[in-house]
Amino acid sequence: MRKRARAGWLPVLGLLLSVLPTYAQNDIAARVGIYHWLGKAPAAATAAGGDEMTAALPDLQRFGVGTVRVFVGGRYDYLHPKNSPQRFSEIEGPVRLAKILALPRYRQLFENPQFRTVWLTAYPVHDYGGGPDEIDLRRRVSGREWKQEARQMREMVEWLYQNFSESDKVVLLSNHEADEKLREILDAGADPKLALDNVVRNLRTRFEAVEAARRKFPRARLKVLFGVEIALRQLRLRRTANGTYEKTTEGLNALESVLPRLRYDFVSFSSWEAMGRKDVDRALREALEDINRRTRGGLTNAGKKQFGDRPVLVGEFGYSRQWSFSPGILESWLAAMVSVVRDALVPYAVYWQLYDDMEGGGEFGLIDPEGNLTQTGRAFLELLRRPPAGHSTAIVTMSEVAPPMRSTTGTAGPVGASAGTGTLTW
Repeated sequence: MRKRARAGWLPVLGLLLSVLPTYAQNDIAARVGIYHWLGKAPAAATAAGGDEMTAALPDLQRFGVGTVRVFVGGRYDYLHPKNSPQRFSEIEGPVRLAKILALPRYRQLFENPQFRTVWLTAYPVHDYGGGPDEIDLRRRVSGREWKQEARQMREMVEWLYQNFSESDKVVLLSNHEADEKLREILDAGADPKLALDNVVRNLRTRFEAVEAARRKFPRARLKVLFGVEIALRQLRLRRTANGTYEKTTEGLNALESVLPRLRYDFVSFSSWEAMGRKDVDRALREALEDINRRTRGGLTNAGKKQFGDRPVLVGEFGYSRQWSFSPGILESWLAAMVSVVRDALVPYAVYWQLYDDMEGGGEFGLIDPEGNLTQTGRAFLELLRRPPAGHSTAIVTMSEVAPPMRSTTGTAGPVGASAGTGTLTW
């Protein structure tokens, strides 16, 4: 889930907002989201020992977005550093997904009226001796572990319905980038067949547990949907001479080797592959059309009812301040984006991410360590405020956001390719 700085493509901010479904104004805002994962909130927000989830709420409210995406699993608890020995110390007994969601800092997301959709990157908790963790797919998995995966997903969904069945919210559940999980397993020396079989079984086990749990609540207004996230469409994973796997044009990927073996309510495209190019407009639209066409066969009736013929969501898009671009290019890109506001292509698009990654995974944050809007944050907010074509009011009004704030550019020069070169490095 950690991100390295990738080739510059700030125009995708405009593009992804332009392709959101043409619903009512507030509906559009509800489907633009921000990811909050391992981000370090400004020091003042956590000075009293508060958690990173609660500290982030005022900053999320600045943007007026109606969708938030967070991680739920054993490795990080939004209170202590990742893999800290103290993580989830307030939970009695074994750490489980339902127990995590019951903690006030997680529960408040479902109670907050701003968030009409809560997207959980959910990983059932296992403990192999080092504290709360996730299932180890790098070797043959025992029957007990598969049962634990299913049980926790089922219990979590039941907890959601038991506590919020009368809510009109949508809860999206997914993995993080199946291609990255494949790469992790393959890099550990596993046979490609074992890697594929484990990833497929893991995602199938989770989906079937979600489906079984929601069947128990046929009259609930709450919607809980399970999807599979991928990152590679044209690129694939191929073994190198030193035994590790690299992204290239030959080999295997989840789109071709995992999704055809699964059922799901939606597909999430972590859209980095379509970025870092001059023709990002065409590239992203082409990718979405292609993935839609190739994945409709596995879509459930629940997915069809919720998303129609557009079940592919953009699970991640973003821009690193370490990338560079020529003066004036930003303005021309944003102007060009106005012309592409037309037919809906995706039901949700989620920006990566609210704050910079505390592990140093690139300067993607919308808010800097001092609590100010970054350059990207200002551009993102401006796009949210701009009226879409055919409408006279903005998606987010000035009364819904904080006053203008000082920004820090923090540019560190290009990492990989310069913006607009058409070269992809990530």
